[in-house]
Amino acid sequence: MRQLGRIVFLAGFFIFTSFLYGQSQSGFKWQDAVPWVIAFLMFLLSLIPYLKRRKDAILKKIAELEAEKKFKDQERVTSSRTAEEIYRAALREEVGTLHLLGSPDIECKPVRLEDAFVSLCISESWRSEKRFEKPEKMERMQMERHLTPEQVMKRAFQNFRLLLVIGDPGSGKTTLLKYYAVKCLNKRYGELGFKTEVFPIYFPLRDLQFQKGEEGNDEPTALPGNLAKWAERHLLNISEEQFYQWLQKRKTLVLLDGLDEISSKERRRKVCRWVRDMCNGLKNACFVLTSRATGYRKLDGIELEVPHLRADIMDFSDQQQEDFLKKWFRAAFFCELPPEGTTEQEWKQQQLKKAEQRSQTIIEFLKKEDNKALRELAAVPMLLQIMSIIWKDRQFLPKTRPALYDTALNYLLEYRDRQKGIEPLLLADEARCVLAPTALWMQEELKMDEAPKDAVHQTMQPILNTLEGQPKALTFCENLRDRAGLIADYGKEHYIFRHRSFREFLSALQLVKDACRGNRIETLVEHFKEDWWEESMRFFMSKSDDKMFDRFMHCFFRSEVSRHLDANKQTLLQNLVKEAPLKKIDALVNALNSKDLNGNQGRYVMDCLKTIGTPEAVKAIEIFIDKSKEDEANLDHAMDIVWELKLEKPERDEFIKKDRLLSRPGSFRNPFEDNVEYIKIPGGTYKYSVTKKMVTVPDLYFCKYPVTNKRYQRFIDYLKGLKKEFIKPLPLDLFEAKLLQFACSIKGYTKFLGRNFKEWPGKFRSKYDDNRRFSIDEQPVVGVTWFAARSYCFWLSCLEASVNRGEKLEDIKDISQLASLYRLPTETEWEWAAGGEPDGSIRKYPWPKEKGELNSSLANYNKNIGTTTPVGFYPNGATSQGLMDMVGNVWEWMKNPYSKEEDCPALRGASWENDVYGLGCHTRIYGDSASWYFSVGFRVLRAFAPSHSPVGSRQ
Repeated sequence: MRQLGRIVFLAGFFIFTSFLYGQSQSGFKWQDAVPWVIAFLMFLLSLIPYLKRRKDAILKKIAELEAEKKFKDQERVTSSRTAEEIYRAALREEVGTLHLLGSPDIECKPVRLEDAFVSLCISESWRSEKRFEKPEKMERMQMERHLTPEQVMKRAFQNFRLLLVIGDPGSGKTTLLKYYAVKCLNKRYGELGFKTEVFPIYFPLRDLQFQKGEEGNDEPTALPGNLAKWAERHLLNISEEQFYQWLQKRKTLVLLDGLDEISSKERRRKVCRWVRDMCNGLKNACFVLTSRATGYRKLDGIELEVPHLRADIMDFSDQQQEDFLKKWFRAAFFCELPPEGTTEQEWKQQQLKKAEQRSQTIIEFLKKEDNKALRELAAVPMLLQIMSIIWKDRQFLPKTRPALYDTALNYLLEYRDRQKGIEPLLLADEARCVLAPTALWMQEELKMDEAPKDAVHQTMQPILNTLEGQPKALTFCENLRDRAGLIADYGKEHYIFRHRSFREFLSALQLVKDACRGNRIETLVEHFKEDWWEESMRFFMSKSDDKMFDRFMHCFFRSEVSRHLDANKQTLLQNLVKEAPLKKIDALVNALNSKDLNGNQGRYVMDCLKTIGTPEAVKAIEIFIDKSKEDEANLDHAMDIVWELKLEKPERDEFIKKDRLLSRPGSFRNPFEDNVEYIKIPGGTYKYSVTKKMVTVPDLYFCKYPVTNKRYQRFIDYLKGLKKEFIKPLPLDLFEAKLLQFACSIKGYTKFLGRNFKEWPGKFRSKYDDNRRFSIDEQPVVGVTWFAARSYCFWLSCLEASVNRGEKLEDIKDISQLASLYRLPTETEWEWAAGGEPDGSIRKYPWPKEKGELNSSLANYNKNIGTTTPVGFYPNGATSQGLMDMVGNVWEWMKNPYSKEEDCPALRGASWENDVYGLGCHTRIYGDSASWYFSVGFRVLRAFAPSHSPVGSRQ
């Protein structure tokens, strides 16, 4: 119509102007123009049908295009829905069932994860963001011991979009991620703290693809592409673009499993940056990342540089062990096939009764006092599952971790089939001969948990050809998968061990077999600092003989690897020594006397000899002391070790004559605490940081170290009536009476104690004495209340009075004077001991100023290690008088209250969790007297006369 209008306008304009022109000419007649007007009108009329047809065609085309667009949009939506349905179904298949290790019957009928899952105990780590912590954070630490998976996720995504989950091998990290995924798939996202539906995406990081970046370095590829490849391996037709759309436009929960399963430290660092970039770029996504502690260490530069919450999976409690065992046996017995002629209902009743009986017998067995070591192993879900497998049919349990794996392997590979009258494909020993070199090949050459099937077959077949019958590798692997349940298919083209620890154990068996060949042990030593090798190395040492142990120590202390070890690797070295069944010390003795070792190495050798603890080991350190000069760097440490290990009085009396440390003015050793040293701190006057007023501190005797688990356990054993050498001079009823008398002078103390003495061991015990992260003998005791710390000090005072002073406690009237012999320090005393200078100034940090600012060689802080370290691990961070661990490792209870307004005990020193801003000689916070925390311990002070703190009058 617009075109018609334009034509009419132009034509009209042309005719009108023509008429005007004609009219101006002579002889113009209007009748001559009529035919032209008629012709023009006819022309216009003839155009109307054409323009109408043209308009209709255009409208039709528009309608067709709109219909096509609508169809494509609908097709895209339908395609998306189909892809989502496909993915949800595949993910449910992947994460929604548990294939309980060790039962082919259960393989045929998988157990629903929600039926077998036992809620894990998770600790939300305490993050220090400011120089001084708010007290409410300390109070919250008590509750964080028992957070459920749901509670942890709710807390994580209140303020952050990333949750980091750290757990030991076999602690249930992968199962936890599957549990989260199932919650979302079942639309129970509200239980995790989400207000709207969240779409779960699960991805094992072992599948992460890397490609060369612009600078030629390996870089992780984008997540959508990796997810598409995961889908392809699972025969799913889901495009990279589809995953990208979900991540960008949907509320998603991205579950990234196994940072530690990436063997290269450099790649792990890049994955941390990759996760950071995703957190910044994918605004609709929340992330959960899991790792073993060995795979995520700040000291290695492996750190998430994005706001996040860290949660640590704790060991199973006794109740959780019981819940797990009941669910496991129920699932195992229910999945057995019923005999002919038995109804399903009858069969279920029979199996339920068997399951209850079997689970109850193992629960009672583990509760026996003689089986404490087994209870500690049972705190690890994976090891508890292995125990369940063995107990189900054999009703006995080996006593050590290696023995558990040995027995479990034999059971899976041979004995279970024999019990059912099935001839195994290979004997257990024969199967091990094939599996062990294959596992070591995966460990050492592939450096991956999954291996291509063809490569596995090629590795196994030459060994299988040496066995009777020469079974095919494919047949053997199918048997391992379908009968033993030891390996599983990983996609179409790969195998993977059902649990990584079995591969690590088998690789260690091959290392033991190869130990005498060539430079095998030298090569193993070179892997010492690689996290990928830690578990294999521990298994190797647990299977070694005396010659292998001696050879390892010889190679280790000749290697550059041993010149400097961080706290994690020092702990690993001591674990290797502890787990070795036979310990020949020749190489260690030679190393101790070698002039080629630096001071660090000398200290590590002494720690190894201390761990061995035999008379020969102690004698070697004594000889070292006799030969040493006064300025020997490790002489102090050597004396501590000998004093601690020489507990018999004749030996102590003889050693006193040689103790050159007694030349230190006023220093003494306490026989009630394994002869730990108390160091005299000369008194002085200084400006106290809290009041800004001058205060005077008298000469004091501070314990060199915080109280350790080993020393504190002597007190608990005394309360249980197990320490006869202490009960004779200090009867339990007398101590009870005196402590109750002392408690009357302190608010809340009597109420805390109660009147039932038999409950005291439970009230005083460390709440983390069953947690492997905090329960090593030489770690500082944590999880004890302020009241418990005061009671320990009072116990020492009573022993001092009755044993060393020969006083009768019954006759002592001044209970406060008795209690002042050993006690907690006040803040003024602690601050002076930590940083006091002769000129009355206070250092920023405890160590001499020339050592500079805080760093990881001076203290345990900032979660660099992830837990407390054995006392004295940081000799470079000692005060000029020799006090160890005055900052970092653990907060220390003080005697005095925090302030007049806040009648709660003060805390000093900061802990392994605090960052650089939370450490120093002036840092202080407070805690509740009756509460316990996993970062709080205490140190004992020895005074010869009562003293009073200007801060408060709390005794």
